[in-house]
Amino acid sequence: ACGGRPLPQAETTIAALGNDMVAGWNDSKGFCPPNGAVQGFATSNDAGLTWTDRGDVPALASGGRYRGDPVHFVDRSNGTFWILGLYEGGTPGSGLAILNGHFTAGAWNVDGNRQIALGGADFLDKEWGAVDPVSHNLYVTYSRFVGGAISQIEFIRSTDGGATWSAPALMHDAGQNGNVQGSRPVVGPDGE
Repeated sequence: ACGGRPLPQAETTIAALGNDMVAGWNDSKGFCPPNGAVQGFATSNDAGLTWTDRGDVPALASGGRYRGDPVHFVDRSNGTFWILGLYEGGTPGSGLAILNGHFTAGAWNVDGNRQIALGGADFLDKEWGAVDPVSHNLYVTYSRFVGGAISQIEFIRSTDGGATWSAPALMHDAGQNGNVQGSRPVVGPDGE
């Protein structure tokens, strides 16, 4: 407890491939000193029978912290798990970040951790991600609240395993700005 109040966890997510699983959640302990991440995760190698709590999603080398709204997904063709979340602070600033990892003989290994979108004066929220099992392209959509108020949904894509990302593309007619929130990219089994 922090200040004598309970510390809830919410907005759960899970990705599974065979017996390997990665689960995540918003973790309100990040609002208590010493103010770690507001996004936790755990792994399982026995189809969820037992779990290892991994604590906070690791921060980027530039500082800051994962801020929640976790979304996990897995590339079923190569076993790469992805942990996506809001990101706060550090250099170059708040936005979205993504971590990728894999299991080797039951051990969890982190392969990469990077910022993928910047909020600047805008607030980014309700991100969602998917991976194409054929091309391994990554797709992320999110709501950008321009000036913190007017919502628009943007799309970014990586064709190189998350190393670089396209410029954001608006996913609707600009006349709908302010009337949109929540998006879910989905990739079919043949890459559609």
